[in-house]
Amino acid sequence: EDCAVCKGEFKGENCENCAEHYYPKESCEVYCPPAPNRYTCTDQGQKQCLQNRTGSHCEECISNHYGDDCSKFCQETDNYTCDEYGGKLCKQHFYPAEKCDINCEPVPGNFTCNQTTGQKICASGKAGSDCDRCENMNKEGENCDNCKQFFYGPECTIYCKPEDGFYDCSENGTKVCHDNTTTAENDCQPGQLKQQNQDIALIAGAGGGGGIFITLAITVVLLKMRRGKNEDKAEELEDHTNMNNKNEEAQYSTVNNSRSESTQQHGDSNLPEENTEVYSHINRKRQKKINMNDKEPSLDEDAMYSKIHPQKRKKYRLRLCVDTTA
Repeated sequence: EDCAVCKGEFKGENCENCAEHYYPKESCEVYCPPAPNRYTCTDQGQKQCLQNRTGSHCEECISNHYGDDCSKFCQETDNYTCDEYGGKLCKQHFYPAEKCDINCEPVPGNFTCNQTTGQKICASGKAGSDCDRCENMNKEGENCDNCKQFFYGPECTIYCKPEDGFYDCSENGTKVCHDNTTTAENDCQPGQLKQQNQDIALIAGAGGGGGIFITLAITVVLLKMRRGKNEDKAEELEDHTNMNNKNEEAQYSTVNNSRSESTQQHGDSNLPEENTEVYSHINRKRQKKINMNDKEPSLDEDAMYSKIHPQKRKKYRLRLCVDTTA
């Protein structure tokens, strides 16, 4: 028999070897040609799938892998699904493409969404990261079309808060005085407050109406009011002290006259006990005032007085005066 030509699954001089892609070598009965990007073959002729492949012929990608070589990974989430090539397909309201990590669901009246980036586009008049507040801080309402309390005008730029006893506010924010003798320019207040309002207007005007200048103006006015109150109290105290002095002088004079008459009638040793005690008490207080008024201030008092702020010296002098007359 001529063995020059071997069967298809054999090769060699005596046909003792397996032809290419035939396995196993003992029988050469299994044909297994490898498939690029899919599988190789074992020495027994079994198909061995490449990485990320599965199936009887390694024709499928394992779960969450895509592409010709099953190397593209994509796992569906709440934000996106995956196409046949492993690309991300954003679900509704998720942006941008291939990332799908920004959620933007339009809110009517507040914002819409940029279809490329997913950034919020605030509606007219709205502001903030969520477009949930009014761009004009003096406005309010779902559509920012209402003025906040005490603000008036088309853009809510006029401020007017009613002041009990002085004025109310009209629909356009102008002051309506209760007293016909006052004016809105002066906050409908009496003349004694006119200068204070002028101070506020002057300083606010110099600063262009800035908040810091308005604060400074109010501070100046309050200081003036406080100083005025302190001066009024000082004058009241001084009047009260003078009145007490006059009353004591009158009482001293009355008792002294009475004592003189009693002395003439009864002599010093026979004065009524009650008159003697009253006279002694008043005389001691009178002598104490004389001694205190004659006393020179000590070095410590001079040093302390020199350190007092100029605006407080008048008050301090008054306090010294009251202390010395107590």
